[in-house]
Amino acid sequence: MHSNFMDELFDIVANSEHSHTIKLASHTHPVFKAHFEGNPILPAFTQVDITAKLLEFDIIGIVKSKFMMPLLPEMLIDIIVESKDKVNGEARENSLGWKICKAKWLVDGKTASEMTLEIA
Repeated sequence: MHSNFMDELFDIVANSEHSHTIKLASHTHPVFKAHFEGNPILPAFTQVDITAKLLEFDIIGIVKSKFMMPLLPEMLIDIIVESKDKVNGEARENSLGWKICKAKWLVDGKTASEMTLEIA
């Protein structure tokens, strides 16, 4: 059976409606072996994928993202999520039913990344 790259990439340590704490896998995980050999960091796109997986939604688009800190194997990360009715002061409505979600990834209370996502 073919393994998904997300398999065993993180463990959920704590979970609530608007926050999640995860621990990343060790440097031996295939994602870290590929990005980058000898200097493993979590690829930015996987942060978006992990957020979607934790919240069980489909991503329609990325409105804005900012990645400010490298995320290393075995790091403990807090992910704070909030719904947004507006982005940049404008109401967001769509007949397809997508909504806006903002996620902030924190390491030791410091912002590692932020993303605003269109979700369904």
